[in-house]
Amino acid sequence: MSDYKQTSFAGGMNLLLDDTRLPVSFKYKEGSSPYDITYNQYRLGLNVRTRFDVCSPVPSAVTDTTCPAGLKQGLVAFGNYIICFIAGTAWYKLNGYPGWTQIQNFSMSKTAPRYWTVAVPLNTTNYARVAVATSNVATANNPILQVTQANVIAGSFGNNPGLLVQDNINQAQFIYLDVTGTVQCRTTQTYNQWSFPIDSKTLQMTGPDNREYVPVGNYMEWFNGILFIVGQDRTSIYRSVSGRPLDFVVNVDIAGQKGGDATTTSYSVGVSGITAMRAMPGNMLFVAAGGAACFGVTLNTTPNAPTLFGEYTFIRNILFNANCITERGIIDVLGDSVFIDANGIKSFNSVEQQQNEGRNSVFSSTIQSLFTNVYQSATFDQGYATGWCSAINFDNYAIFSVKTTLGYALVIYDTINSVWSSLDELQVGNHAVKQFASITIDSLSLFAITDDDRLVQLYADGNKDTATIRLGAVCEQDPKKELKVAQVRAILTNITSDYSVTCSLFTNNRLDYTQTQSFKYTAPVNPYVGTPIGTDVGTQTNNIMFSFPNSSQGWKSFIVLSWTGGGSLSSTSITTVDGTPMQPLMTQAVKTN
Repeated sequence: MSDYKQTSFAGGMNLLLDDTRLPVSFKYKEGSSPYDITYNQYRLGLNVRTRFDVCSPVPSAVTDTTCPAGLKQGLVAFGNYIICFIAGTAWYKLNGYPGWTQIQNFSMSKTAPRYWTVAVPLNTTNYARVAVATSNVATANNPILQVTQANVIAGSFGNNPGLLVQDNINQAQFIYLDVTGTVQCRTTQTYNQWSFPIDSKTLQMTGPDNREYVPVGNYMEWFNGILFIVGQDRTSIYRSVSGRPLDFVVNVDIAGQKGGDATTTSYSVGVSGITAMRAMPGNMLFVAAGGAACFGVTLNTTPNAPTLFGEYTFIRNILFNANCITERGIIDVLGDSVFIDANGIKSFNSVEQQQNEGRNSVFSSTIQSLFTNVYQSATFDQGYATGWCSAINFDNYAIFSVKTTLGYALVIYDTINSVWSSLDELQVGNHAVKQFASITIDSLSLFAITDDDRLVQLYADGNKDTATIRLGAVCEQDPKKELKVAQVRAILTNITSDYSVTCSLFTNNRLDYTQTQSFKYTAPVNPYVGTPIGTDVGTQTNNIMFSFPNSSQGWKSFIVLSWTGGGSLSSTSITTVDGTPMQPLMTQAVKTN
């Protein structure tokens, strides 16, 4: 007989190796020297966390039934508010409080599959910009005079900090808080509405400063004091005046008046449609272009570099050939940038890329088999979404909503232990998350909108999801030897309610037996009432045995444990009986001529 034990689960999931290469603890003897082989990984975890070395279930999700029904087009945290865009309208509520309030004056497409948002700050510059002319002629490469004399009242109004919202169809909306803290909204100005009444000779203002113009577009990012917007054609990148996020009249003449709209100063990486744009460490703007390549765009600040209406031009570097399919699927993890591509999850370091030491790796290598013959998608054909995926950092976990061989799930990466710990497949059911939003003011709250148009607060219920773990297979590692499982023991701890445990035994990948045991929680007879010394004090611990006297013999066996009630799996033990392989009659060698 042999005993296989597992007393640690901190190593996370491993689907890269064959499950027989993930042994639990057992004694191995070579010659006269015994070795105690241990392992802290497991094959698969569902709805669990293993950061503290035991395997614990996660709190259940709560669907917000008070959120208005309709097409969910976007979700964003705005201070301590959560804002949800629903069928052309916008609604908000204060975190922790019931009820939703509609944002007045907000109006966008009712049928656009998604919206794009970006937080923009106050203006940092309000200078008057006047093109320097030679013989009364100004060109794009001439410098710009930024007038700062005290007698010029240039841009005294500026813009409030707030949230810019695009649907790629209509003029952008701007959401902000007024002086009373009330959420307000207004429509941004078009190019035709931009005005700057200033006397070019005296440089005195002759009317209000209305230098606001926001082009219609989609992907947006605030980077290096400039707001970038991808145009409706999905290839042009528009840029604002430096320090003025809502002013896209970069092209001005010798009188300081508009000389051309955002298209006259646009930029393009030169390939197919843009699918993501995001500011990265190292002063780089990351641009993914339709599966062709990913680029790093930086400002050309080299000596004597050409300028365009007084603004720096750009340098484009190819980072790697990969398909970052949405900006909603890019997050930072342990100093690297991690993104969802068509074949899984990859990472790269933008600083190292800038130093020509770049690399992009398959961040999901130990769980890559979950994406076998499964492709992620977040494309939009003629305005209709054909797939969804997204990611977010929350509570020191990186959470990815992706499609796997087991269906849609939240795949969880523990950034403290640097391991993949779980597939959370009960939080939103077999559905994709369109977008996450988290609030970290006063409390930790994580929200999501789903592809079936629900708003869900994740990990928010007092109840716990059913936890499931598949351990590595027990195997003698010798084709001359087989085994059969006789007994399984599981230690469950931190129990505070009634619960049940199911143990399923698989032999040679076939289900052999399933047993379920139910238990009652018993309150302590002698409760501790002293100084608090830990939340586990007074909880219940059980040593549970499953017996399999008639199990099948095979080269390998593994067990799957599922339990309710919120307790934590502390350790397991599998007792096996050694056997000799018996070649089935139908597979015996047959002599042929």
